[in-house]
Amino acid sequence: MTPFFRRFLLLAGCLLLAACTNTPRDRFYTLLPPMTAGQSAVPVHSTDTIVVGPVGVPDAIDRPQMVVRFGDTLNVLEQNRWVQSPRFEIGAALAHYLSRRLGVAVITAQQIAVSGSRYRIGLEVLRFDSEPGQAAGFDAIWIVRDSAGKTLASGRSTQRVPCRDGSYEAVAVAHSQAIDRLSGEIAAALAGLPVAGRRETQRP
Repeated sequence: MTPFFRRFLLLAGCLLLAACTNTPRDRFYTLLPPMTAGQSAVPVHSTDTIVVGPVGVPDAIDRPQMVVRFGDTLNVLEQNRWVQSPRFEIGAALAHYLSRRLGVAVITAQQIAVSGSRYRIGLEVLRFDSEPGQAAGFDAIWIVRDSAGKTLASGRSTQRVPCRDGSYEAVAVAHSQAIDRLSGEIAAALAGLPVAGRRETQRP
């Protein structure tokens, strides 16, 4: 091997190492808030459980990457992703906040057979806007059905929460807070139904 060829291989190796080092790392976000000290899970009894799901979302955001809006433009962020599909993130966050408000088990349709639950909450998200440095929010239609499929309550909710700063983490936090507000509206509708809550608990 000639000295020139050895120097060429060394240079190529250094360039390859530099390229790997500078590759942006993926960041993952969730709509679930952190667990707080002393917070405990509510026991699950299938016949008394409230199930969230199905959750529908627009095709434009039904992907692992975060989709943000700048004016009339939607940008797909390859390195900024949700921990799971947005429809599952929204459902899990709504179930969490409802459980904290009602003091009963609220889980997603992925965790238990819908036929074994007392109530089922369907959610169709019409818009899900993420504007870094501005606000995050959504427009959604929700419906509460009993185990026989009878509609007990329904409504439409439009939420918009300001972002605390220009980070993508702030977008996720604002969306989580918007879902918490939605849970308050649904909890109010559930409050008069059997099993579905006799008290309101403090949010984490």
